[in-house]
Amino acid sequence: REGYVYMPKEILGFYVYVKRVAFGSGSSRKDYGYSTVTNFNIIHSSCHNKAAEADAELKPRKEEWDGAMLRNSSTYCNNIFPIRGPEVTEELYASKVDNYWSTAANTCGRCESTRFRTLAHDFRLLLQRYATEASFSEDSRGGGRESNICMAPFMIQMGLYLLDTTGGAQRRTFEQTLSQFLAHDKNLWIKDAGKTDNANFACIISLFLQSKEEWNHCKLYYLERILFASFVDNSAEEKEQPTTERLFEMAKSSVIFLCLVDKFHNRLKMSSSVPVPSDASVSHSSDTDWIVALNTSILQTPADVIDASKQILKEYEDLMLSFDSFSLFYKTLDLVSKIDNPNEHAAQLYQQVSESR
Repeated sequence: REGYVYMPKEILGFYVYVKRVAFGSGSSRKDYGYSTVTNFNIIHSSCHNKAAEADAELKPRKEEWDGAMLRNSSTYCNNIFPIRGPEVTEELYASKVDNYWSTAANTCGRCESTRFRTLAHDFRLLLQRYATEASFSEDSRGGGRESNICMAPFMIQMGLYLLDTTGGAQRRTFEQTLSQFLAHDKNLWIKDAGKTDNANFACIISLFLQSKEEWNHCKLYYLERILFASFVDNSAEEKEQPTTERLFEMAKSSVIFLCLVDKFHNRLKMSSSVPVPSDASVSHSSDTDWIVALNTSILQTPADVIDASKQILKEYEDLMLSFDSFSLFYKTLDLVSKIDNPNEHAAQLYQQVSESR
């Protein structure tokens, strides 16, 4: 079994299948990103390269990813997502991150956006598969819920790296984006409807930009934005005020998505000594305690972080999927102290959608 004990300075990665996808609809100039799934088969990068060289010598020649598919439990793959281990240099990790993005562009087609934004949308699409109970294997012919939840910590590892490599310029850009989202006037929420960088995207980038204390402080706002957006998306055919059951049906997948983000915040992050700001501002340097601790835990104890992710999956399967009311979700989000009547709260947000149109 390969691992960082065997060759600690050699970089590991796992086979993934990356697909280029279009965001939004109707616009003439489409916004493209990637959607990534995995069987989570881990391999040393150098071993993959040696095997690919050997495959190329065969008669008839075997293409790189055809050979890799056999090493990946006969599951389609077209890239290797790098994992930075405790003894892997930043230079080596950086080169494999570059290689990952250039391979994605060459194999699937280029995306015009920044790498961090593209990765964040990829993570959003991954969690939305859980929220909507979609298949993980329709394109790749393998990999399911457990193998894909194992990818999440390493998406976080790469995202933190992408934010902070260029002297933190990317971090400041996206902190500004999130600060604007959190300060957005209620009457203008309707204008965000249909945007690619939506409430779900804001939840995802909060994982990289906010301490868990800041997230918990702002959680009710995130919930309201998520519910509002789901009612906008699903209310066109409603002729009158929907029942509580119908509102829940409209919103369930969105609230599952929020609960998954909430679990990653509260399970993967240590407590921070940084006070929660009184306004909606988001601002941290890369050496802030919770960012250093999150990076360190993924780097030094990846098995523990994978176990924590699997525990989130268990809660999703055992609890969230069977929830049949707003009150159960508000309870698991620890918001019952702020909202006395979850059904009424959801109905008021639906009413806000109706009045905004």
